Amino acid sequence: MCSVVITIVMIVASLNGVEPLLIWALSLMFLFLLLPLVIPNDRVHISFRVISIVSLVVFVSVPFTNWPYMVAFSSQKAMLTSYAERVRSGEIAAGNGTRRVGTYVVLAVRTTPEGNVGLQLSGGAGGGVYLVQTVPGCEMVWYNTNWEQYLGGGWYRVYED
Repeated sequence: MCSVVITIVMIVASLNGVEPLLIWALSLMFLFLLLPLVIPNDRVHISFRVISIVSLVVFVSVPFTNWPYMVAFSSQKAMLTSYAERVRSGEIAAGNGTRRVGTYVVLAVRTTPEGNVGLQLSGGAGGGVYLVQTVPGCEMVWYNTNWEQYLGGGWYRVYED
């Protein structure tokens, strides 16, 4: 049961866009707690052992693929793309100010000279997590990034330092 609860926590953390490095740290920490649950033990019923193994497989899949976040992003992708196009056309001004785009709370909208649009999800003027839509053929995704996660369709989730 512990493995199921921990797996649910990891999925919820990923869905809510927790930084991948934190997901990795949590997964390594809890992995050591989950491993004893899959070791054969006569006192543990087979159904609990199967649930533990399945939960462990799902748990390990989260930091490797970040699939819960990808599912959440994919459900909002069309709305985000439309918003980025409106920023590029000048209909929506770039700058600070909290805005809601689907389920995302955007703290600021920034652009690059190449035409990439960044929607800042966390942090301040010195950096944070952004959803960035790149223009075709652009070599640079965003400014001074620590990590970049490709989300498909020219979209990236990046951490600007």
